[in-house]
Amino acid sequence: MCQRKNGTSARQAVLSLEGYKVSCIENFSLYAINHHPPQSLSLNPKALNLLALGIARATTFAPPVSAVQLQQDFAGVYAPANWTFTSDPALGDGSVDTSGAPASITITGSDNGGSLPFSNVNTDYTIEVGLAGPVSFDWSYSSSDCCNFDGFGYLLNGNFTQLAQNSSQGSGFTQFNVLAGDTFGFRVFALDNAGSPGVATISNFSAPVPGPLPLLGVGAAFGYSRRLRRRINLSTGPVSSASGSSDQL
Repeated sequence: MCQRKNGTSARQAVLSLEGYKVSCIENFSLYAINHHPPQSLSLNPKALNLLALGIARATTFAPPVSAVQLQQDFAGVYAPANWTFTSDPALGDGSVDTSGAPASITITGSDNGGSLPFSNVNTDYTIEVGLAGPVSFDWSYSSSDCCNFDGFGYLLNGNFTQLAQNSSQGSGFTQFNVLAGDTFGFRVFALDNAGSPGVATISNFSAPVPGPLPLLGVGAAFGYSRRLRRRINLSTGPVSSASGSSDQL
């Protein structure tokens, strides 16, 4: 991140806007403009707007790049088409039913038995997350098999957390946190691959997605750009509004 060093003039600091790099503005102090206005500046409106936006981000509002909101249900970036179904086709016959989406999905574990009894088969449904935040969902699990040969839980970067098995059937609510780039999802396992499959239904799902810049922050940023333009205009040097490229800065 660029920083304004001691001795940097107001003109040099403002000219660091070249290339419209807002991240460089976040460490820019307004003291120079308030107390030592530049003698002459030529800033186009876009540069002034970006200056004000950078100041608003640095001093009052959360950075837009880290704004997060929650996507409800299996929709948007979490629509079923964006998930990955994984099972062993040579051993298992597990499946995912997305006909209830976006409200819910149902995962059925493997149970093809026959010549392949007691094969350990996982039925997974996973997705990569783009932002850090909480993942939460309601779940229900059932099976008519015995002896804890089947069960259900969630995956986080390949690590499995069990939520239910044949001896602890029922329903519940689960929440955990993810980081950007993590892969999470759901698993129904079958240790015997026979008898009866485990069936899990996931509903009331929510997970993080990019959020918009708060409207209050936008209004403050661009409102300040007008005040900043007027302040510089009243200083000792003229300010011209240019519509050309950033090379004019």
